[in-house]
Amino acid sequence: MVVAGSEISEEQVVAHCKSQLAGFKAPKQVIFQAEPLPRTPTGKVTKFVLVERYEE
Repeated sequence: MVVAGSEISEEQVVAHCKSQLAGFKAPKQVIFQAEPLPRTPTGKVTKFVLVERYEE
C-alpha cells in the first residue's frame, strides 16, 4: 500500500523487499494499480483475472 500523494518506484519496492526478505521470497516485479483487486462474490481475489490483465 502506498499513501496517496507519495511517490515510490517499482525499483524501490523490489530493493526494499530484497533487503528484508530471503532472495526467493522477494518479488521480481511490482505493479501499481489505482483500482481495487478483482474479487469473487465470496471476496477472494480472482488471480486468473490479474494474470490475464498483466500477462506480457
